[in-house]
Amino acid sequence: SGDEFAAILEEVGKRARRAVVVALASVERVEPARVALHGSGFDVDVVLLQTSRLREIGPMHGFAASNPVFVVSGSRR
Repeated sequence: SGDEFAAILEEVGKRARRAVVVALASVERVEPARVALHGSGFDVDVVLLQTSRLREIGPMHGFAASNPVFVVSGSRR
């Protein structure tokens, strides 16, 4: 990814026939991914996935949140 993130997605968009799915840890990457896939002719959807792990809290249990993952998917129109 790095500085070439948008260029990589544009190239992938040219080559992909049906769909592209990108998992991202950074919210700042969501919009460039959405724009690049949309510009390559894809219908784009963005989903935020959040998970939590069960952990002990003394004699009881609770959930501790994990970092969210953004899933940007595109399918051909």
